Amino acid sequence: MLSTPVITRFAPSPTGQLHVGSARTALFSWLYARHHGGQFLLRIEDTDEQRSETQFSESIFKDLDWLGLNADQAPVYQSQRQDIYQQHFGKLKKKAATYHKDGAWYVNVAKGLNALKQLKVLDAQGYVVVNDLIHGAVKFPPDELEDFVIIRADGTPVHHLALVIDDAETGVTHVIRGDDHLSNVPRQNILHALLGLPIPQYAHLPLILGPDRTRLSKRHGATGLDEFRAQGILPEALINYLARLGWGFGDQEIFSLTELIEKFSIEKVNKTAAVFDYKKLQWINKQYMKRMETMSMAQHLQKLSGEDFSTHQTAIELLMAKCSQPEDLLSALKYFTSDAYPTETEARDQYLSDPEVAHHIETLKEMLQKIDAFTLENLEGTVRGLAREMDLKAADLIHPLRVILTGRAVSPGIFELMHVLGKETVLRRLERWLTQVQTLG
Repeated sequence: MLSTPVITRFAPSPTGQLHVGSARTALFSWLYARHHGGQFLLRIEDTDEQRSETQFSESIFKDLDWLGLNADQAPVYQSQRQDIYQQHFGKLKKKAATYHKDGAWYVNVAKGLNALKQLKVLDAQGYVVVNDLIHGAVKFPPDELEDFVIIRADGTPVHHLALVIDDAETGVTHVIRGDDHLSNVPRQNILHALLGLPIPQYAHLPLILGPDRTRLSKRHGATGLDEFRAQGILPEALINYLARLGWGFGDQEIFSLTELIEKFSIEKVNKTAAVFDYKKLQWINKQYMKRMETMSMAQHLQKLSGEDFSTHQTAIELLMAKCSQPEDLLSALKYFTSDAYPTETEARDQYLSDPEVAHHIETLKEMLQKIDAFTLENLEGTVRGLAREMDLKAADLIHPLRVILTGRAVSPGIFELMHVLGKETVLRRLERWLTQVQTLG
């Protein structure tokens, strides 16, 4: 544990849905705080009145709650802290560190650099040195720093001023964010120094790229947490995947939340950008699906579809081994819950087009009617026994039978499937198909 209590924060702007990259930032901030027994804070940076919307703030809260990234205090809204920003701005004016130009107020960078020099964060050449936990020592030449606006012409504070004041007043010790903010550190540190506020430790995360190694965007696929949730991605799976985007612990792929908290270290985050792999996310999601209790999965499917699957737990358990996504599971459940399931054209043409199939199925139906108990042993013995009598391969009966009962070429094992469907349903579907064949013939 660190000598001083760790306090991290996540500070999104409510101008859109929560992006998966921002979710990773929130996760790493949360994990770092939890690993060190510290606090994780939430701040809504809503000073941009034209773009900020309450619906997006509520969506952010919903997404963080879905992921389980609970904050330790009530969220802070920058829009409610304007008086506090003005008080600190007054301190800067008294120090003659600002000047008025074109209706706005600017910071005198030269005075800011002098204040940083006193804090010994400039090197011998006068470069601003940022000791980042991920990137190491990053230097910024002073001649590239220009005076910058801190109060707009309309009297509102810019992002840098509000951020610096909020971080200091809430005791933030570690600022974890995307490395597109790394270039902002010199200006923010100047404000820290001029206001006499402590400078936090920084850790800038490399950006997340799409498969083509450009910045992850909508054109690559889902990027918002609302989209992943709608697809049926489990929150535990997304947490696991995001944690592995740029961080790792040996060859381990699957982590419980307790393990992530125990093992996470910001210093071990990669310096290079991570590539978002949708297939890998689906694989991880499948691992979590396999571990779920069937009732939990039934409840999850109900949230996605609005349908009650509590009476179909046996079917869910049978399908979970075959389906990598909840949406696939929902699709497959259609042939368990209703006779109104579609038949794949390719499967029909491949396995039901031979005129002899109807004769085989008619004979099989008659034999199944004589079975008292639809046990796995009885079903397998009947189907394989009939195949031998007809001098057929078992597959010549099983494949057509599967397509008739499910509409698909792929399903769980045919005998397990028939057992779960039950005698009445199996016979009804076979009779329906035979009637259709006779009608068409």
